[in-house]
Amino acid sequence: MQYIMEESFGVDNRLGYCVFIVTLVSLHCINILVERRGKPKSARANLDSWRWRNLVISWIHGLVCGCWSILSIYNHPEFVYDPVTFNSPMVFYMVVFSTGYFLYDTIDMVLNKKLIAYWEVTLHHIFVVPGFWYNWHTNICIGYSLTALTAEINSFFLHSRKLLQIQNVGFDTILYRTCSYVNLVSFFLCRIIPIGFIVFHLFGSHGIIHRQQLSVVYVNCFRVIMVIVAVVNVVLFWRLLKTDLIRPFLKSKRKEQFKINGNNNQTKEE
Repeated sequence: MQYIMEESFGVDNRLGYCVFIVTLVSLHCINILVERRGKPKSARANLDSWRWRNLVISWIHGLVCGCWSILSIYNHPEFVYDPVTFNSPMVFYMVVFSTGYFLYDTIDMVLNKKLIAYWEVTLHHIFVVPGFWYNWHTNICIGYSLTALTAEINSFFLHSRKLLQIQNVGFDTILYRTCSYVNLVSFFLCRIIPIGFIVFHLFGSHGIIHRQQLSVVYVNCFRVIMVIVAVVNVVLFWRLLKTDLIRPFLKSKRKEQFKINGNNNQTKEE
């Protein structure tokens, strides 16, 4: 296996593992604080307290990592030219931080027996945790990790949408509609397009270059993971489209048709 660039890029794996452990401990402390505070009074009565805590922590990660990824892309736009060998402390420690979050979320789901109930999240974490860990542990494909983590920009709005739902904010309110539309747009821009970018690189002409830089096993595993992630995200995007765009549109059309038919009937009776 031909390993990339021997420069340190200013990153330190020992510090990386410290950040990893601090992330796990910090998220656990936040979990305790959210649990003590309890569910808001506006939340649904039958809401699982674990679900509330899990969503809040996921929302916090989406906020932090989403802003972090935007700043990383702004400061290091050159990562797109060579996502395999690219590295920088700013991006490196973001990948470490997110790996800690995904591992914590997996452990939390195991302890609360939620793996099957949220199978799509479980599937995502099974592939992402070892993949991200291997990338920052060996200092490879940090640019691809940054590309994948732009999805957290969307996660902030995705979790915001869910938090509004469980706090009984009406689907027809301006706040909810705005959040749902921004969620759809950011899902396409921050999930579908970045995943497409990675898949294009892995299966296009760049795939040949990658096989010269990385092991065949790594490249093939990377391809399988990204295909599965791409399929899962397309399915989730379709669900969101149906829930937040197609169904409300059809519902409004039925209401309009009902009004028209009702007026016509009244005219005939008169």
